[in-house]
Amino acid sequence: MIYKHIVKGKRSLDKWDGLYKQNSPLIYGWLKRGDTPEMDEWSWCYEWEKEDGSGSSRLGKGWRKVPIWREYEGGVKAWIDDLHHQRVFPRHLNALQSVFPVQTPVERRADEVEHWIVQTQMQELGIGERLKMVEDGFSLDHTFPQHTHSCHSFSGCPFIPICWEGAPAEPGELYQIRTANHPEKGDDNE
Repeated sequence: MIYKHIVKGKRSLDKWDGLYKQNSPLIYGWLKRGDTPEMDEWSWCYEWEKEDGSGSSRLGKGWRKVPIWREYEGGVKAWIDDLHHQRVFPRHLNALQSVFPVQTPVERRADEVEHWIVQTQMQELGIGERLKMVEDGFSLDHTFPQHTHSCHSFSGCPFIPICWEGAPAEPGELYQIRTANHPEKGDDNE
């Protein structure tokens, strides 16, 4: 497997406006205003390694860190596209490589994979047996544990009305029976 990571950058105090900002070239850039918007200069970093490898360089006076979503013509989408095509200074470096580092593939040991397969199969068999119990008239409380730790995390669980508000669990306006994604492979909800 290959893990995909994103380096979000360090959060630090911006001396220009006194606000804490995330140091990520995806959301903040450096701007030096020109006489007209066409003369504005942009950089995705304040300090960078020189092209010849002889040390580093920094931006001069007049540059300030600005939010891309508010200041860059075309917004974040245009900014990311320009970073991808290396149209933003310093062009000899790839800004996206610093955000999305290439990872070495991680291989699982054969015994770990075998343990996972056996455990998953046993878990699925147990779920199948408990589903049969529900069909035979046992209540959900007797067959499946109710886990409430994620009910209100992130955007919330879509089944809150069933669990907490007494909404019926039958298909209707709010809930639909799942249709098979791959019927040719026998994925028929049974």
